[in-house]
Amino acid sequence: MKKTGWNCSMGAIALVMMAPALAHAAEDAPGGAEPPVAGITDIIVTAQKTTSTIQKTPISIAVVTGQQISALAQTGADGALQNVAGVEVQGAARGFVISIRGLGTDTPPGVGESSVSTNFDGVYSIRAEANTIGFYDLDRVEVLRGPQSTLYGRNATGGVVNMISANPKLGETSGSANIGVGNYSLFRGEAALNVPIGETLALRVSGTGISRDGYLSNGHNDQKGAGVRAKLLWKPTEDLSVLAGYESAWIKGKGEGAVESANFTTGDYYTTADPGIGGQNYHGYKVWSQIDWKVGPGTLTIIPAYQHGSGTNRGYFGGRGAYGYDPKNIEQDSGEVRYASDPASPVKWIVGLYHYEYSQYTFSEANAEYGSQAGFSRNRGISNAVFGQVTVPVTDSLRLIGGVRQSWDKRRARGTDVFGNIVGGKIKGDFFDYRAGLEADLSPTSLAYFTASSAFRPGGVNAFDGSPFKPERLHSYEAGIKNRFFDNRLQINASGFYYDYKDYQVVDFFIGAAGPNLVFYNVDATNYGLELDAQAALTVDDTVNVSVSYLHSKIDGDLILHPADPFTAVNFKGERLPHAPAWTVKGGYQHVFDLDTSGSVTARVDGRYVSKQFVAPNNTSAALQKGYATADASISWESADKLYGFTVFARNIADKAVKTGYFVGYNTVGAPRTYGATARVSF
Repeated sequence: MKKTGWNCSMGAIALVMMAPALAHAAEDAPGGAEPPVAGITDIIVTAQKTTSTIQKTPISIAVVTGQQISALAQTGADGALQNVAGVEVQGAARGFVISIRGLGTDTPPGVGESSVSTNFDGVYSIRAEANTIGFYDLDRVEVLRGPQSTLYGRNATGGVVNMISANPKLGETSGSANIGVGNYSLFRGEAALNVPIGETLALRVSGTGISRDGYLSNGHNDQKGAGVRAKLLWKPTEDLSVLAGYESAWIKGKGEGAVESANFTTGDYYTTADPGIGGQNYHGYKVWSQIDWKVGPGTLTIIPAYQHGSGTNRGYFGGRGAYGYDPKNIEQDSGEVRYASDPASPVKWIVGLYHYEYSQYTFSEANAEYGSQAGFSRNRGISNAVFGQVTVPVTDSLRLIGGVRQSWDKRRARGTDVFGNIVGGKIKGDFFDYRAGLEADLSPTSLAYFTASSAFRPGGVNAFDGSPFKPERLHSYEAGIKNRFFDNRLQINASGFYYDYKDYQVVDFFIGAAGPNLVFYNVDATNYGLELDAQAALTVDDTVNVSVSYLHSKIDGDLILHPADPFTAVNFKGERLPHAPAWTVKGGYQHVFDLDTSGSVTARVDGRYVSKQFVAPNNTSAALQKGYATADASISWESADKLYGFTVFARNIADKAVKTGYFVGYNTVGAPRTYGATARVSF
């Protein structure tokens, strides 16, 4: 802990030392002219469902651009979000699940839901598969820290991650292709084509494919899959825009695997005795549309969507055999209608209606070779909500924020218990959430804000025994400040938060005398912390960024899980929540070498330190990931006309094996050292 505090202090000292250097550069420019420093570029976001910039949005938010993701051949949420402060990405049987400020999930998809709402192009999905194959032709990824209850509602207690793909452009014929290769027989391709169809219509088609061998000794933790996306934009007038989209994803290969926890004491981090038989075969698709119509004093937005998925899952995952369909069928329908004021309006407001429902069916077959038992589960949920939020100016520099959301939720489930009996149950509830706060312009480049809000995460029914588990309730208090200094050369954003959590959902998976068991608990908890994000454009060629986050996390009530490792009941009262490291320090440095007519070369290094954390709600030595540090590096060349590019990269240079999850004597583990190269061409 002392070492971590030293790192944080040094990060703060470095920021203080930057400031005089940047001021000196501005003051000493010849003839009083501006020095040749590019400064920090504003990033446009739609985090609050209206157009704004990061610095003018009164929430804690981070953005990863599509260019950053593509250049380093990032193919999933684990790589794309690894440099975002306060974010941890955990492994799951069928994808990745995201935690923000210690709030995420260890519950199976469809049975429970994550505390973090993940949305692709404004459409929420209960499944995690898109987090493994959907990261292509992206415009940006927005990470909204903290509860976003009034605008996003259900299961956004921890935050929201918005994956936003590139839209068609009118009157433009353009395209790009990106090919990547690397160790573990990595081969990845990505391409996009934008075609105008007349003056008011444009089509954008993109796709990706990946093949990479597994990190584990039995071939698991591989990545085999493909995706395709088509978006059609019709804009007959300046006041009307209609966007229609279709995307499809295929996931194959061995799939996720796990390693015996005992191997982490011998250094065999990627060796498992699980057999490599079987594999997965998942296909999912989504059809959606977004209609934006400027009418009256605002813009009417309508987003209908339908999603479907199905797949087989045969093999071993952490000592447990699987032979069946997961899911056999998953269907999701959603619709949102909202009416929002013009972004330039002095009084900003938004009102809307939301509907979401899903139906999921999974079953497994008895198979001696795979060690699989027969069973099934059916889960269904329906959610409806009405919401509104308004920002009202009090003075030229002070504004008040108020928002409400009323939600109605229903859940039901049926399935087989460990004895083969059919069980089931249902629950329903209604929830009122609020958001109240203020934002103040301390200067033209400084924004301060404070918010108090509530949020909920839906409860559910355990299909393994028919018992219900309660919804979570959160009351959050957050204050922050966003600053730009020295003509946009230095940016420092800071925030502090306090979470009062009621009925936090904990799932305990264990092997009993009759077979596997899944038991849910609810317990009160408290989280609070501080975050600092800073960027500096030291020169026109040099940029640096650093982020520091501190998180205090504690289980307040009694939580006695099933005896497991060791076989003695343990009360976790006073322990930390899972995926909640106390300290996280992340930073990067980039230098651009200008080669004039030959283009430019960019060298970049990123590093991160994460203090110890538990990777499951089972605070034993096997579930403990000790503090660790990792680093990545890349060198890129780009032609002077920016049409061609080439990158070589290395990730996890120190080859650190990081636990991402734990259950029943097994750990999921992050990627080892990887390296490769990507080549890009655009027109």
